Amino acid sequence: MQCHLEGNAIVEQPGRHLYQFRPGDDLSDFVRYYVLTSDGKEKLRAVSQFEALAQSVCKRSAGDALACTTCHDPHSAPKPAERVAYYRSKCLNCHGEQFATKHHVEQQDCTACHMPRVQALDVAHTQDSDHRILRVPPVPPQNPGSAVDSTATPPVETQLVQFPPANGPESPRGLALAWSSMAAASSQYAADQANKFLTEAVTQNPDDPPVLQALGYMEESRGMPQQAREHYEHALRVNPLAVDAAANLALLEARQGNFDRAITLWKSAFARYPGRSTLGINLARAQCLSGHGDDARASIARVLQFNPDLTLAHDMLRQLQSGEVKCDGK
Repeated sequence: MQCHLEGNAIVEQPGRHLYQFRPGDDLSDFVRYYVLTSDGKEKLRAVSQFEALAQSVCKRSAGDALACTTCHDPHSAPKPAERVAYYRSKCLNCHGEQFATKHHVEQQDCTACHMPRVQALDVAHTQDSDHRILRVPPVPPQNPGSAVDSTATPPVETQLVQFPPANGPESPRGLALAWSSMAAASSQYAADQANKFLTEAVTQNPDDPPVLQALGYMEESRGMPQQAREHYEHALRVNPLAVDAAANLALLEARQGNFDRAITLWKSAFARYPGRSTLGINLARAQCLSGHGDDARASIARVLQFNPDLTLAHDMLRQLQSGEVKCDGK
């Protein structure tokens, strides 16, 4: 799942991070995946091999007896000349040789009919073979590009559900953070859902930094900077290393001309996350506006160490070095 399930949103569990996962651990102890479904009950959209397989009658009937490694050896792949026989043997392990003598004996390639190849349009690691393993394949399954669009305004009945399905009711925290991450893609429907669940989540988890960060961001996007500031500050009191709270609060400070505070926040965050170029770009701008040209050039150079192809950073460094942009604090 870590590699082959895309989902619409991924939410880390409290106090856990995906990079802490090790083979043999229960992935759901670290992260929860959420996917859009058109009716909130069934027929999860066909996006990834893992998600599609879970929809198949084969998987639902076999349970744990059918998994990715039932058919795929993670350390080798069948040679092209052996491919048909190899995967046919996997099917017959369950369906039996007697079935094979009656069912389309002229067609040895089971996957040609029951797992036809389809084109994935816009998401990495999406299926190219239909892992729903349909008994009677109708029209090709939806490509991700024609599936539920997370950036458009979905119909009222569209819901986010945990995948694999949760045991018990959905967590308000998980749904709040999942919808919030989708709201960042400019979906008003997602923003409305995020605001609804964040209210409940912050009541249940008043000192949860990710919830506080998400709530602050939603308030900021709704034109409520003071409320956003209070929640960012709260998140940083609970966890001084809460990078999103620091980055967003720094932006609020810079907009109000408080460049010293903004620089302190961005500098600390960028030191810990040098791969997040926006932190370094914003830090350099604040340093330049406060009259620290050498520091601004050093920050941009640091950005380019981790993102050497970033055109914006190259342009900024050229302007700073040529004097086209003067860092005189004005």
